[in-house]
Amino acid sequence: DRENLDSNSGMLFIFDSPNQSPFWMNRMRFSLDFIWIKDQKIVQIDENVPSPSLTGGVPQVIRPTSDITMVLELNAGFVSQKKITINDIVSIERR
Repeated sequence: DRENLDSNSGMLFIFDSPNQSPFWMNRMRFSLDFIWIKDQKIVQIDENVPSPSLTGGVPQVIRPTSDITMVLELNAGFVSQKKITINDIVSIERR
């Protein structure tokens, strides 16, 4: 039910073990880019996944095509703007 994400913010989901968990856009109010990560390497990218308002009210379900350990959700367009690609290495700083 968020209205938006700050421009340089995202939501990171970390899993205890590798899996192929699906994500869906239920109750989302804006489109997102999804970065699927395994062992700190980007293995899949889904850009501009539309909110239900753009899909006739039906939330889209997306899933990785291989096991992942993390998913990073970002504002739609972030991946393209920052030129993020598959096989890029992800570094996470814990504060």
